[in-house]
Amino acid sequence: MRLIDADELLKNKVSNAYISRFEIENAPTIDAEPVVYGHWDLVDSDLGYRQLRCSECSYERCVIDSIKNPIRCESCGAKMDEVKENDI
Repeated sequence: MRLIDADELLKNKVSNAYISRFEIENAPTIDAEPVVYGHWDLVDSDLGYRQLRCSECSYERCVIDSIKNPIRCESCGAKMDEVKENDI
């Protein structure tokens, strides 16, 4: 399977124009990586405060009540919307 750049393929097309098989076969490709899903675990630090730990890479960040938890891990890029078993 080959992932093509549809935006580049359609760049110079008129809205009602067809795309030929030749154009699709010769379309520029993109590099894509699979999405990694994780979740934040709440852990106690040795210094007496709580931290969030990434379930994928164990990266830890401070818990600050006024700041929303990031959607992605700053370290590994995991998308933090995985459902934990005990959340069901």
